[in-house]
Amino acid sequence: MRANVAPAVSAETIRPCSDWLLVRRYKKTATSQGGIHLPESSRDLSQVGKVLRVGPDVRGLAIGEWIAFSGYAAPIFATNDYTDDLVSVKERDVLAVLDLTAESERSEDEV
Repeated sequence: MRANVAPAVSAETIRPCSDWLLVRRYKKTATSQGGIHLPESSRDLSQVGKVLRVGPDVRGLAIGEWIAFSGYAAPIFATNDYTDDLVSVKERDVLAVLDLTAESERSEDEV
């Protein structure tokens, strides 16, 4: 008999309902502007992320867009390998859509 194992959690296995978005929160840099290393526990959580999936009732936002969102309304999904910081955001909690086309040379980790 197989032991109870939690199913794999990833952006591909989460399907948002109604007006919810699945967003990958970008990770802030590990050093301050002065060059001081910041441990993970002292960094603020980013309120910027890339939309990975959208619910059926979402209007005006698309997969792949970068958004700024309210930090108070973002339940976090822990992925099994802890590599992604996935958050669920209601469409009404999106504060802005970020136009990053001028900075397309930068990678997603540098935004």
